[in-house]
Amino acid sequence: MLKTKKISLILSLSMVMDLISILPLQRVYAVSDIVSYKDMNFAIRSGTTDQLILTSYNGSESAVTIPETIDGNTVTAIDDTVFEGNTTLNSITLPDTINYFGADVFRDSLIQTVNIPTSLRVIPSYTFNNCQELENVVFHDDIAIIANTAFKKTNITVPQELRECVTGTTIASSDATCQFSTNDWNYSITCKDGTVNAEILRYNGSDEVVSVPSKLNSADVTVCGKKTFPDINTLKIIDFPDSMTSLDINFSNTKIEEVTLRGIDEIPASEFENCTELRKVTISDIADTYTIGSDAFRNCTSLKSLSFPDVCKKISIGSYAFENSGISELTLNCPSDIGNRAFSECAALKTVELSDANVSFGTFMDCSSLTEIIFHGDTVLADLSVFNCSNLINVVFTARQLTSYNAFRNCPELYSINSEKVFSSETGDFLPEYKDFIFTHFNGSDNVGFINEYVTARAGQIVKEYTNDTMTDIEKVIALHDWVCDNTKYTEGNVHDRENHNDASVFMNEYTVCEGYARICNLLYHAAGIETYYVNSSDHAWNIVNIGGHYFHVDTTWDDLDGTSRKWFMKSDDEFRKEGGSHAEWALSVPSPLHEFQGDVLPECKYRMGDVNADGSINAADLVSLQGFLLGRSDLVKEHWILSDVCHDGEINVFDMVILRRIVINELA
Repeated sequence: MLKTKKISLILSLSMVMDLISILPLQRVYAVSDIVSYKDMNFAIRSGTTDQLILTSYNGSESAVTIPETIDGNTVTAIDDTVFEGNTTLNSITLPDTINYFGADVFRDSLIQTVNIPTSLRVIPSYTFNNCQELENVVFHDDIAIIANTAFKKTNITVPQELRECVTGTTIASSDATCQFSTNDWNYSITCKDGTVNAEILRYNGSDEVVSVPSKLNSADVTVCGKKTFPDINTLKIIDFPDSMTSLDINFSNTKIEEVTLRGIDEIPASEFENCTELRKVTISDIADTYTIGSDAFRNCTSLKSLSFPDVCKKISIGSYAFENSGISELTLNCPSDIGNRAFSECAALKTVELSDANVSFGTFMDCSSLTEIIFHGDTVLADLSVFNCSNLINVVFTARQLTSYNAFRNCPELYSINSEKVFSSETGDFLPEYKDFIFTHFNGSDNVGFINEYVTARAGQIVKEYTNDTMTDIEKVIALHDWVCDNTKYTEGNVHDRENHNDASVFMNEYTVCEGYARICNLLYHAAGIETYYVNSSDHAWNIVNIGGHYFHVDTTWDDLDGTSRKWFMKSDDEFRKEGGSHAEWALSVPSPLHEFQGDVLPECKYRMGDVNADGSINAADLVSLQGFLLGRSDLVKEHWILSDVCHDGEINVFDMVILRRIVINELA
């Protein structure tokens, strides 16, 4: 405790203060009926139900003790002028529960001894003005504001330790806001019901390394205003105190290098965006909830790590929060919600470990160094949440429950789950203990290592089972074309689902859309040694194949619409263009790396089946040529033989003559 001595010195405290302004808060008013105790009258304090304010004193005792409670209600305030001009009261004992003085409480009285309640943080103007007998005041260390007229015309001097709290601004009551200035800081102190907080308004220095004080005038520093650092680009290292619970300063696009934010549990959006020299951030290690706003550390390429709280109900990380940052590892031991692309393009990120995580679209997109992800607890993985991670080799699921939908795509080195290779080259299938898991959670995953192994193996198995070396190319294409039609149906569900747009859709679902048909046909034809291409229009996909030295369109999807047919089998460019619609135009495409075998130039499907003499039209001349060949009277140009096999049976015989005759008749009709 601090105690004054008898000093006949009038307060003169303009010495160190640059007194700026005062913003008095709403005064406290007494409400309800008067409650009497001895010679004191109380009322329930405004805004409360169990606090009392002393409204008047009618006694003549020389010593008075105000009780701490009356009938279970706590005494917390003294109203305006309660003891003003009192000539009998010499000593008063105030309970430490009092946190509010009104105006002129003891003014012009003969009070000699008084204690300042420990809950009272502000001594208003003229509180003891002209109390000429006042000789003993018990101060306490937590006083934040003292009006320089509070002890005017008394023998009391404010102790040295409290002189920084003295202001020349008029303080109407203990609920007040007052501004102060020192060499380093401009700040304001706000008191309400005994609770005080300090807000820093401006830093007056020019240092590169700054430590924000935790207290000013015994008040916790809880806020730094938006314009605290007018020369923010000069800052390199800043340490915010534990007492600060919010961050209103924006450091984006600055040269800040180190930041300590132990008391802050929410980092605003774009707070450190584009701070390319930021290398170290220290945040709270214990928080009820912790939030990092969108773009908060985006493009912080020097930031290698960030330790998140271990004890926390929820960690929320906004979209793009760490995109293109230098983060090399990520561990979240608490439940978390991670926004879209929060860690995308983190080229240095190698390992991730999450617990009870809700992972959004693209969270780990284009993380080229990422090798392992570990998921604990209940995990939700959104569409493409792990995308284009070219070096991801292992994913560990210890989850109690996993909800996943096409989370993994373009992870060509991912061959292991729970550190175990899940595809067996001996059986050509997934390990039994993983097969259902993969079919559930990787259905729709494209260009994933073990999915590619499975698709390649299944394609090889089907080619081996349904074709052989004695078959001609056209027979092989027909056999594989028909297998797809017989074992696949067009989806009745959402045609846009990713499970319909990948290499494994036919094998994993037995239903698909045109892209799935064309993809699997491309892989099957290639596995059978056929030159093949994947082509697509704006709303459709099919194949072009080389059979007998000529290129033809093969649309397995449309051949499967009404049972297996050959209506769209081995067609020329002109035939497709004439049909128009989805076949009006097309382009070469490589839907996944498994299709990189195909050439770079779009082939021309120049001739129609039945154009025996390859003159660009089908007419009687083709019949004559085919008839002459069948009768042994003439030969066919060898490179055009395939054009005569209009029956698609791998042979040129009388059946082709019959079919060709029908075609010619239809042409002439």
